[in-house]
Amino acid sequence: MNGEYRGIRGDAIFEMILYESDRSVRIACLQINPVVGDLVGNLRMLETAALQASSQGAQLAIASELAICGYPPKDYLLRDGFVAACDAAIDELARR
Repeated sequence: MNGEYRGIRGDAIFEMILYESDRSVRIACLQINPVVGDLVGNLRMLETAALQASSQGAQLAIASELAICGYPPKDYLLRDGFVAACDAAIDELARR
């Protein structure tokens, strides 16, 4: 893809310009400080960040791979139902 991206100073929104289609997509990089195991709290932080990004014109919001469960998950991944609970939290965020 021929294009460029640039950050908008003071927030986490980036604009990617796609030259092939003459359209741009505003992408928000959601950066939160997750708490390990706090799925509800982490989901709330992600939703707040996504809503803020949307209000600033973002069309797509992305977060780090372990934002829902927190870093580092360690033994949480071995607990029954933890991965399923993470999947359910992601589904809930997608519905909102």
